[in-house]
Amino acid sequence: MHSIFAIELCLACWSYDWTGDKEINERDVHMLEIEFDAQGNELPEGDPRRRPTFRIDHGDVPWARASIAFQRSILHMAAAYQWSALARMKDGDPKLLRTAWLVFLAAKQYDLAATTGAELIKADTAAADTTYFIRTAGAYAAQSNWQKAADALAQGEAKFPNNATLYLNDASALSKAGNNQAALVKAQKAISLNPKIENGCAQVALIQSAMGQTDAVITTVRSCATNGADKHTLAQVLLAEGNKLYKAGNASKDRPTLQKAIDVLKSSDQLEASSDAKFLIGVSAFTIGQSAITEAQGSKSCALARMAKENFALSQENVPAGLQSYPDAAKQVLTAIPQFTPATDEMVKRFCK
Repeated sequence: MHSIFAIELCLACWSYDWTGDKEINERDVHMLEIEFDAQGNELPEGDPRRRPTFRIDHGDVPWARASIAFQRSILHMAAAYQWSALARMKDGDPKLLRTAWLVFLAAKQYDLAATTGAELIKADTAAADTTYFIRTAGAYAAQSNWQKAADALAQGEAKFPNNATLYLNDASALSKAGNNQAALVKAQKAISLNPKIENGCAQVALIQSAMGQTDAVITTVRSCATNGADKHTLAQVLLAEGNKLYKAGNASKDRPTLQKAIDVLKSSDQLEASSDAKFLIGVSAFTIGQSAITEAQGSKSCALARMAKENFALSQENVPAGLQSYPDAAKQVLTAIPQFTPATDEMVKRFCK
């Protein structure tokens, strides 16, 4: 006797790369959501009605396997279909246009999806909802045509000026197109409309980082942290920024850059304790100490001798956090520190009278 069961499906709940741009993001989230109720009223973001559940009545295991096999065969047929034939069948009918547009998107026929979508909103202006603009941008993004993706989202912003999701997607597209200045304006607009929009603060900070605005990154992260943004995400943004500064400072042996790295990494560690942040603080401090003690020896500078002493102590405190993830580098630094400290202590005594 076969086991009897039922299946419930919520397609809009799946975490899947519907747009084919090799990442799961807001464009995918909105791909299968329902935007309007039966009366034509827009459903607010987060409303469970945007993600309906469909129940398939009772069946058994062989039936379920047959159903899955059938769906797979449909996908194989779609992959082999001559899509140009469907493009010729639309004939200006809004319903056919919408069906064709959705099919082209699902089949990753993005050029046809873009041209069909343009025809659709001419034939039915109501079809130009926020999902339309997000999906159209996703079609362009899947082809790495970031500027056209941004242009499509800008059209959506003109029609829906208070939709934060459109602005945030636009920021991402513009940043990938290499226009970080415009991207920053869009991202800041998004969080001004919805301060709690997912990854909004992180997007602003990442764009500022790409523009070399480290102080702005810190200000953004601190502000967002106090306003309830996800601290893990913000800590990771600062960790990446601190790592970038460490690499630049270590290559140039520039003490101010390394000190900036330490400040950023400390802020990251305060938001979310991290062995990586501590280790980077330690190796940054060690490099500062090395540079300072070398220079102090020739200049007989008390300030440099004290700088070396303080940074070797900071390094000794933090480098052990990297013993598990970076054992060789951590052991090398921990072995080197005691070789510097006697000379450092002696210089402080002689130069700081």
